[in-house]
Amino acid sequence: MKQYNLIQAIRLYSTRGKKLKPTKPQIVVLNPEQSGLLVHRNRRNTVTNHNHTNKDKFSKSRYDHNLRTEKNSLFEGIELEPTWMKKDSNNKLGSDLVKDTENLLKFQKNSSFEQLFHSIDSLKPTLTNISQENYIQLQKQLTDSFTLKQLRAYINTLDPKHELITSNRLVKHKLIEQIFTKLWNGQISQNLLDLQTKTIKLTQRHSKLLLLTQNGKILKNLTRLNPHLFIQLNLSQNELKITSTVDILEFIEISLNNILNNVCATDWSPAITLSDSQLNLITRICGVDIYNNEVAAFGWKRIELARRLVRWLISKEDSIHKEAKFEKWLFTEENENNNSIKWFPFNDLDCLDWLDKDEVWGRLQKIESMVENKQNLETPILAPSTLLSEEKIEKIYCFFKDSPLHKTNVDVSSDVSNIISVSFGSILENKNSDKKIFQPRVSKISEKVLALPPDSEDNDTEPSYYLELNFTPSSKNLKQAPPLKLLIQLDEKNNIIYETIQCLTYLSTSDYYTQTPQVKHDYKISHDKVSDIFMYDDNGELMNQPGIDKFLNVFKYTPQIPYVNSIDTVSFNLPTKDSDHSNVDYEFVSMNHHSVRRFRYLDKYSVQFSNVNGGSLGGCYTQVEFVNNDKATELPSKEEFGKFMKDIFKFD
Repeated sequence: MKQYNLIQAIRLYSTRGKKLKPTKPQIVVLNPEQSGLLVHRNRRNTVTNHNHTNKDKFSKSRYDHNLRTEKNSLFEGIELEPTWMKKDSNNKLGSDLVKDTENLLKFQKNSSFEQLFHSIDSLKPTLTNISQENYIQLQKQLTDSFTLKQLRAYINTLDPKHELITSNRLVKHKLIEQIFTKLWNGQISQNLLDLQTKTIKLTQRHSKLLLLTQNGKILKNLTRLNPHLFIQLNLSQNELKITSTVDILEFIEISLNNILNNVCATDWSPAITLSDSQLNLITRICGVDIYNNEVAAFGWKRIELARRLVRWLISKEDSIHKEAKFEKWLFTEENENNNSIKWFPFNDLDCLDWLDKDEVWGRLQKIESMVENKQNLETPILAPSTLLSEEKIEKIYCFFKDSPLHKTNVDVSSDVSNIISVSFGSILENKNSDKKIFQPRVSKISEKVLALPPDSEDNDTEPSYYLELNFTPSSKNLKQAPPLKLLIQLDEKNNIIYETIQCLTYLSTSDYYTQTPQVKHDYKISHDKVSDIFMYDDNGELMNQPGIDKFLNVFKYTPQIPYVNSIDTVSFNLPTKDSDHSNVDYEFVSMNHHSVRRFRYLDKYSVQFSNVNGGSLGGCYTQVEFVNNDKATELPSKEEFGKFMKDIFKFD
């Protein structure tokens, strides 16, 4: 028997090349009460049960006594205050601490549904086809971030009738798959590259500038770098989502950081109060962000352009040196019906400047009825001369003569010319307001103008080329100094002819607009008080204008560049009666390129036929201007003015 036990023991403990089996561990499982993590709370027995035996009462009381007298060890935890004890009203510090702790542990469980919807929708991939790795990443984000109830609420918003997702008992990962395939029209492709999405948090200013700068051209140019690059700008959350490969993501992130580091900001304090529409227009054209008296843009050139457009507004709305009056010359009730005149839209928007280009314009025109007789389809056109009467001539003349601008004393010591001119064009009415503008147009009479004899002895009809640079006084001299124009003549190679430069100060400008829907065009009758402040010596050198000399030394013009490559502020010496030299700072506003041909009408009136190119901001148009006498120092007499008006209205 002993030999058998010995053999059995040898077999048990001898491995003979085998591993010993581990012995079964002796594990004792303790409940929280036995392990000391949960302490018995000493509760007061307030109710006496007479059915209990004395033995039970004795054991119960001894157990309670031991709990009260035994010290709590570190492993038994900390025993909190029993609930049956009365709260001490003086222990405010402890109660406040508990209350603050409870408040800190609380979090907002019920967020708004709009926030929930945007949060889920922000995870929507920018591409419909994504790789398996990207789908697994998307599924993990939706699973960890949202509950099943929230995902169903999102589905009910996009598919309230359950036409796409019919089952309402899907588990979370199946529900996410249905959202991706049916609501987002997504597909999983195994052949795609491993595209990743990176979210870049932007400021509100950066988001605006990326969108406003040339209509998002920066982001469009970045997407052209790679066919697998996709960029999405979320303006509501100011986030930029970029989807591409890892290498492209790193390159785009570095490029965007360099672009955003070029944001320039400065103070914004215009000399006039801008309306909301004007401010939005400047913001969109220049690609700037204006907020809290500060302007920001990608580079200083855009900020300088925004300031120049403000000066453009000041020059255009100048009420100190300019005045205008519109009048409709309609039919009388005796011979015609004014109901035949209707408003027709104006579609040639390229001739308008930046301020008027985005609005809806139209011209009043007479509706010509079609006659039944085919031999006489065209009705006789009314001659413009029949619209002009002695009463209207006297009314226009009195407007010029009695104008407060005409009676203002001139403070310039140089010679002043009083120029009366008439221009053909169209008076346009805004569809949404009472605003009216005059736009030169000569498409109907250009052939007749070109048939006139030239205004030169050598019969030269070749055009002359000029640059018209408009300046407005700086903010401190805005009410004291008049606006001026710098006329620079160019040769055939666009070089400046310095001996012919003129600086015309427009002391006053009065415009009388006659609206004639019965004929092909409307009329602009102007009275300008102009003075040329430049003086040349015997050698043809400009005298006493060091600011102009400095300006011309750095001024460069090429037809390919639509802006002036020069300084914005120029100092002019205005000769006044009190002093020979009055230094005034002017700021550049706009530039127009003129191609002018001069003709003669009735052998006594000068006719200027001009093609004007003001670029994308100033517009391009053709202009015809009839001038009575450009060297007259006084306003012509009433008889001379009436004769000039009658002769011009005969030209049609």
